[in-house]
Amino acid sequence: DGLLGEEGADRPSLSGRQWVLDPLDGTVNYFYGLPLWAVSIALVDAATREPIVGVVHAPLMDLTLAAVRGGGVRRIREAGLL
Repeated sequence: DGLLGEEGADRPSLSGRQWVLDPLDGTVNYFYGLPLWAVSIALVDAATREPIVGVVHAPLMDLTLAAVRGGGVRRIREAGLL
């Protein structure tokens, strides 16, 4: 699989899939101690850039959201699926 990171990391995909990672989405909020920041990761089709699956985890808000193409978004409980 390929990899695309917010800080410029880019590894081409040989499988047709690419992981997109933002390890600190909301950097300014994090810097100022606000709880509105998250870790975001998605798997996309490397050719079309269409999302396949994605997860956003906001630890200070006790919130994890997951989405699957065609399946909508749902909240995942901390003690549950993750």
